[in-house]
Amino acid sequence: LDLSPPSLSPRRGRVGGREMAAPAQLPEGWAAHQDAEGRVFYANASTGETSWEPPAAVAPPAAPVLPEGWAAHQDAEGRVFYANASTGETSWEP
Repeated sequence: LDLSPPSLSPRRGRVGGREMAAPAQLPEGWAAHQDAEGRVFYANASTGETSWEPPAAVAPPAAPVLPEGWAAHQDAEGRVFYANASTGETSWEP
């Protein structure tokens, strides 16, 4: 795969250059690269899009707001369930 930096004006370009360690906040499919002059650019190999600016990070889904007394827990298999300590009630749904 030939990865090259974007042109200096448009935000889209061919995906070249040397791949570097990507910041943890890059969306899936994006990687940080360095061109021959040492400038960092970002490329998405799936779409072919390149950019001098880091792509916007995708926000994780917000945790549900639980009614008073309810708390989220995780079972031994990693599934999230909800429990009310006051009533002893449990539920798979928030």
